[in-house]
Amino acid sequence: MHFSLPGTSIDSCLTIFPGQHNIHGMSPARIFIKLLRPMDYLVVLIVVVIIGGVSFFAYGGAASGGTARIRSDDTTWLYPLDRERVISPLEEAGTCEITITGETVRVTASSCPQQICISMGAISRPSQWIACLPHGVFIDVVGVEPDPDVDAYAF
Repeated sequence: MHFSLPGTSIDSCLTIFPGQHNIHGMSPARIFIKLLRPMDYLVVLIVVVIIGGVSFFAYGGAASGGTARIRSDDTTWLYPLDRERVISPLEEAGTCEITITGETVRVTASSCPQQICISMGAISRPSQWIACLPHGVFIDVVGVEPDPDVDAYAF
């Protein structure tokens, strides 16, 4: 069973049932590809590049010059992300080990039972954070202070 589109060059080329072929033996996807013109490919390429550029700008790589803020109990430490180091913010050795390397910060060792803080991975952008609740350690990345004239940002 076929239907036709009046006034087009593909009269009776499309089928009602998916997976079936038309009377010329071509699938609907192949017919669609055959109907595209060279400028259509250019338009698709431009749209893909624009979407990729906007996505990279909004969710792109790490912000350079960030600072890791590590809080535990009533103490706060600030460490620049551009120097590699290993930090143990708690007095007990080996209970929580934080590593700063390659403009990122992560928890590399912890004696907490579920080790969720380790599985959170590395952070590098402002507003990302890691928390180790059993040890009371909170890590976040702070960057350039936001513009005071802007109320909120939406992505």
